[in-house]
Amino acid sequence: MALSVALNSPGLEPIFALAPGWIGYLAVAAEQHMSLQHQPIPPPSTELERKLRERIKELNFLHHTARLLNMRGEPHDILAALIELLPTACQAPELATARIELGDLVIEAEGHRTTPWCMRVQFQVTLERPRRGFVEVCYASAPEWGPESFLPEEHALLESCAELLESYFDRTSAAQISSRLAEAEAAALAARAADRAKDAFLGNVAHELRSSLHVMRGWIQILRQGPGDPTVLARGLSILERNVLLQAKLIEDLLDLSRITSGKLELELRWLDLTDLVGYAVDAARPSAAAKSIELESELEPVGDVQGDQQRLQQVVYNVLGNAVKFTPAGGRIEVQLRKLGSHAELSVKDSGPGIEPELLPHVFDRLRQGSSPGRRGGLGLGLAIARHLVELHHGSITAASEGQGTGATFRVLIPLSKRPELDEPS
Repeated sequence: MALSVALNSPGLEPIFALAPGWIGYLAVAAEQHMSLQHQPIPPPSTELERKLRERIKELNFLHHTARLLNMRGEPHDILAALIELLPTACQAPELATARIELGDLVIEAEGHRTTPWCMRVQFQVTLERPRRGFVEVCYASAPEWGPESFLPEEHALLESCAELLESYFDRTSAAQISSRLAEAEAAALAARAADRAKDAFLGNVAHELRSSLHVMRGWIQILRQGPGDPTVLARGLSILERNVLLQAKLIEDLLDLSRITSGKLELELRWLDLTDLVGYAVDAARPSAAAKSIELESELEPVGDVQGDQQRLQQVVYNVLGNAVKFTPAGGRIEVQLRKLGSHAELSVKDSGPGIEPELLPHVFDRLRQGSSPGRRGGLGLGLAIARHLVELHHGSITAASEGQGTGATFRVLIPLSKRPELDEPS
């Protein structure tokens, strides 16, 4: 209250001429108050009180507007809040509505319409591309105080608001440009990484083919020299057969990758007993596990039926089990578990292999991705990627977990269960 009394003192009228802005007025008034605080208190001046109230009103409005336009959030939400705030700066806020427009962006209060009792201020956004916009406040009907609907101070206030809006839109445009540049840079980095992965993949394909063909060619030359020792002949034929099977598997994986990429991989659905299917796959993996003295244990519960492609679901189990056998060292252990989990069947394959690096774990199912540790090298890195795609075609999911190198890895496959329709009894 002391400030009001001081501002009502005689001799303050020249302050308005010296400091026409509301900030300058308050600063000079405060300084004058300090020098006059011990002088006799004069009678109050109604005009000065009115002007002070107007300046405080303007200060509050611009303060809230500036804070609002500096908040983080969607521009539409922020401008919608500003639309609600604008009428409070008018003499009759209950009659006022507001509108902000910039290009295709239009934010307005409900029921807003342009009337003869409006004030409008234009602004221009120059960053990125020049655009013109405006902010307007309108009364729905003629105010009772006369033809001059808005005071000069209210026009000045709207001009200040337009300047704040201009700065806000320039700032958001700059942020959008920075975001697009960051996205473009990230996309370029991803494209370069994909190119490197493709180059590495082609190199791996060439290496796998060359290595296998080199072994086959060598044994063909040995066998051409004559029948020789029957033991050598049997060994040579076994090695040739194994390499032929490896070549066939490699070619089939490449064909599957092509079908997945082109979207031409289709399923032949039928009713299947998942427990039997997983059991067959585990039995098929036992010879390769025994060759490395790996202990392969399985605990398969009856889980019910699924509707799926038998060949493709077997391929999923083969790929996951084959991955575990491949990366589990000699004398290691693999645990296979099948159980019912709600409306899904869960297949879990846990190995005692080298584990998965934390940086690789989110990408273990990506095509053309392999780990950098010695225990995770070799092959084309397609088996798990193909398995994930086949699981997703069956509306399931596959995940990998590992606590890091030397801790092994656990793969979990979830497949939705189905109930076979009951056949009608023949009449």
